[in-house]
Amino acid sequence: MFVEDLHKALRRGPERVAQPLLPPQYGVEADLLRGRVHEFCGPARRVLALLLMQAGALRGSGPDGPPATRAMPSGPMDGRDLQATPAHPADGTPPDWFAEPPPGGATSFAPAPRKGAFPASSPAPPSASVLWIVPGWLPGRLYPGGVAGFIDPGALILVEAPRAPDILWTMEEALRSGAVPLVVAELAEPPQLTPVRRLHLAAEAGMARRGMASAPLGLLLLPDKGGAPGVESRWWMEYRPEGWLLSRLRARSAPPRDWRLPLPTTELRWQL
Repeated sequence: MFVEDLHKALRRGPERVAQPLLPPQYGVEADLLRGRVHEFCGPARRVLALLLMQAGALRGSGPDGPPATRAMPSGPMDGRDLQATPAHPADGTPPDWFAEPPPGGATSFAPAPRKGAFPASSPAPPSASVLWIVPGWLPGRLYPGGVAGFIDPGALILVEAPRAPDILWTMEEALRSGAVPLVVAELAEPPQLTPVRRLHLAAEAGMARRGMASAPLGLLLLPDKGGAPGVESRWWMEYRPEGWLLSRLRARSAPPRDWRLPLPTTELRWQL
């Protein structure tokens, strides 16, 4: 079950944390397993998306595979000052997750796809299971090398969109193709209702086209409190001195609710 998988992955967090980091009954299974389009917002929205990917429910390998051990670094999320390592970063995000690649290094990004890049006859990629779309004009983008000890970078297809309309267009085409089970789109501001409705319809079309048991999952990552209309659910995560705060702001099947995720101190190592 999705909740159980996520629960197991989060329990492989700080070695000194014996209790579960999240209660198993918090509604995300009912909300996300239906697929379609949901919203993650707040300063740690990307961390929440990566936690879901790391849980194994949204990629081919399950969460019970051999875990890798790595240090939990701390520092600014946008990578502009990688030498600064405060004990508690602004959102609890390791700096190398969202840093720019080193000079001369590979970016692991693909340009925005052309029209017809997701034809109905194209097979689903055998290993990649997540399409992550970012605004090409903004800094602080996801760096696959930085998350290699947390998730498999080979599971990511990273798309750099040159214009804001290209982000939603790429997401819609990817959902309609059904080629990947998860499509993540980073947006600078909430979209209108009509584009969100188109994304829902595209996800349903992708499910029918591939004969899938559930529709592909689309995640809209938005700053601040978000506010995308028409989404199935809206989740917020931010860093607090005592750890991450996860909030369900809106869901069709459950009321708003908060959970606290303990965050390790810098001397602890995470079992991821």
